[in-house]
Amino acid sequence: MSKTRLIAVISAVLFLRWLAVGHVALTVAGATVLVPALAVAAVAMLAVAAAAAALVVYRVRAEREMLAAWQARRVAAR
Repeated sequence: MSKTRLIAVISAVLFLRWLAVGHVALTVAGATVLVPALAVAAVAMLAVAAAAAALVVYRVRAEREMLAAWQARRVAAR
Protein backbone atom coordinates (compact mmCIF):
# COMPACT_ATOMS: atom_id res chain seq x y z
CA MET A 1 0.00 0.00 0.00
CA SER A 2 1.42 3.35 -0.98
CA LYS A 3 2.05 6.05 1.59
CA THR A 4 -0.73 8.23 0.17
CA ARG A 5 -3.32 5.45 0.41
CA LEU A 6 -2.19 4.61 3.93
CA ILE A 7 -2.67 8.24 4.99
CA ALA A 8 -6.12 8.29 3.34
CA VAL A 9 -7.18 5.08 5.10
CA ILE A 10 -5.96 6.29 8.48
CA SER A 11 -7.73 9.63 7.99
CA ALA A 12 -10.97 7.89 7.04
CA VAL A 13 -10.77 5.56 10.05
CA LEU A 14 -10.12 8.46 12.42
CA PHE A 15 -13.01 10.42 10.92
CA LEU A 16 -15.39 7.46 11.25
CA ARG A 17 -14.26 6.93 14.84
CA TRP A 18 -14.93 10.58 15.62
CA LEU A 19 -18.29 10.36 13.89
CA ALA A 20 -19.27 7.34 15.99
CA VAL A 21 -18.11 8.58 19.41
CA GLY A 22 -17.42 12.29 18.97
CA HIS A 23 -19.52 15.22 20.04
CA VAL A 24 -20.08 18.67 18.59
CA ALA A 25 -20.53 21.67 20.87
CA LEU A 26 -23.52 23.80 19.87
CA THR A 27 -24.50 27.06 21.51
CA VAL A 28 -28.23 27.66 21.74
CA ALA A 29 -29.53 30.79 23.48
CA GLY A 30 -26.24 31.19 25.31
CA ALA A 31 -26.14 27.61 26.58
CA THR A 32 -23.56 25.20 25.20
CA VAL A 33 -24.94 21.76 24.42
CA LEU A 34 -22.96 18.69 23.38
CA VAL A 35 -24.61 16.86 20.50
CA PRO A 36 -23.39 13.52 19.12
CA ALA A 37 -21.57 14.00 15.82
CA LEU A 38 -23.56 11.13 14.32
CA ALA A 39 -26.80 13.04 14.97
CA VAL A 40 -25.38 16.13 13.28
CA ALA A 41 -24.32 14.04 10.29
CA ALA A 42 -27.77 12.41 10.11
CA VAL A 43 -29.53 15.78 10.09
CA ALA A 44 -27.17 17.04 7.39
CA MET A 45 -27.84 13.95 5.26
CA LEU A 46 -31.60 14.40 5.68
CA ALA A 47 -31.32 18.02 4.57
CA VAL A 48 -29.32 17.04 1.48
CA ALA A 49 -31.74 14.21 0.65
CA ALA A 50 -34.73 16.53 1.01
CA ALA A 51 -33.13 19.10 -1.28
CA ALA A 52 -32.35 16.42 -3.86
CA ALA A 53 -35.93 15.10 -3.72
CA ALA A 54 -37.31 18.62 -4.15
CA LEU A 55 -35.06 19.12 -7.16
CA VAL A 56 -36.24 15.86 -8.73
CA VAL A 57 -39.90 16.79 -8.17
CA TYR A 58 -39.30 20.23 -9.70
CA ARG A 59 -37.55 18.72 -12.69
CA VAL A 60 -40.28 16.13 -13.33
CA ARG A 61 -43.01 18.76 -13.10
CA ALA A 62 -41.15 21.04 -15.51
CA GLU A 63 -40.69 18.21 -18.01
CA ARG A 64 -44.38 17.29 -17.80
CA GLU A 65 -45.37 20.93 -18.39
CA MET A 66 -43.06 21.15 -21.41
CA LEU A 67 -44.51 17.92 -22.82
CA ALA A 68 -48.07 19.17 -22.30
CA ALA A 69 -47.23 22.47 -24.04
CA TRP A 70 -45.63 20.60 -26.95
CA GLN A 71 -48.67 18.35 -27.30
CA ALA A 72 -51.03 21.35 -27.16
CA ARG A 73 -49.09 23.06 -29.99
CA ARG A 74 -49.16 19.83 -31.98
CA VAL A 75 -52.93 19.47 -31.58
CA ALA A 76 -53.47 23.16 -32.42
CA ALA A 77 -51.41 22.77 -35.60
CA ARG A 78 -53.74 20.05 -36.95
